[in-house]
Amino acid sequence: MTSHNSPPFADVTVAAYYYPCTHPHVRWDEAKYPGFTEWDLIKCARPRFPGHQQPRVPLWGYEDESDPAAMARKIDAAADHGVDVFIFDWYYYDGKEQWLRTCVLQFVRRPQASRS
Repeated sequence: MTSHNSPPFADVTVAAYYYPCTHPHVRWDEAKYPGFTEWDLIKCARPRFPGHQQPRVPLWGYEDESDPAAMARKIDAAADHGVDVFIFDWYYYDGKEQWLRTCVLQFVRRPQASRS
């Protein structure tokens, strides 16, 4: 139970679900074409109804999340806005886990990874 001096929801942990999909990977190279990332799908978005503005350009541009500077920026922004935890989407393809390994390792190796 929180005291009257504690901010509301002080005992709540805020988590952000993170799907690493904006970095080149050999699996995408083989499945689509060399250099494909899911940014390519976003860039192709088209308006579907009046007022639907597409494609949208991300505020920080089309970043490669395997770039340590890009991941550091995301960690800092999340921590600055009250996010305590990232939950990484993680799964296997053909019995191999390295599909998303690059981004997750980038995250845990950053000095900011333990910011709170």
